This record gives sequence, structure tokens and C-alpha cells, in this order.
Amino acid sequence: MIHLTILNLKEKIFDGNVESITLPGEAGELTVLTNHVPIVTAMKQGAMNALMSGEEPFDAALGRRKYFESKGGIFEFNNNEATILL
Repeated sequence: MIHLTILNLKEKIFDGNVESITLPGEAGELTVLTNHVPIVTAMKQGAMNALMSGEEPFDAALGRRKYFESKGGIFEFNNNEATILL
């Protein structure tokens, strides 16, 4: 399980547990799973998605994935804690 927090300067966009995160890294698409090695990387514009854990409410239209838009930012992952600064 990964604890994901997505923030921008004005608000906290998401704060919850997920099974995986896929995002547009500067060097290409990046997917992070539980126990991934620590990483800090720049992000480029594009779509991000998170596979929700079984704890989160199920959305019939989207399934278990939650989608977000990136206009660039920073992604940090360490000890199953992920932070995305947009």
C-alpha cells in the first residue's frame, strides 16, 4: 500500500492509499508500486492515474483508477509515501 498526497500551491488535491501510481516523468512514463526504491523526479505535462486500494470507494464509471492532470511538477517516493507537487 502506498500513501499518496497530491498538492498544488492552493490546495490538497488528493490524500489517500493506492496500490500503484502512473505518471508522466521527464524521461518517460513511470509506474511506482509498493516498496519501489526511493526516487525524486521532475514530471512533464500529461495524465496521471492511481490504482485505488480496496479501502477507497468504488466508482462504477472509472473502476478502481482515479485520474489527474499534470502540467509539470515534482514526484517524490520514499518508504511507501508518495508526494506529487504540481
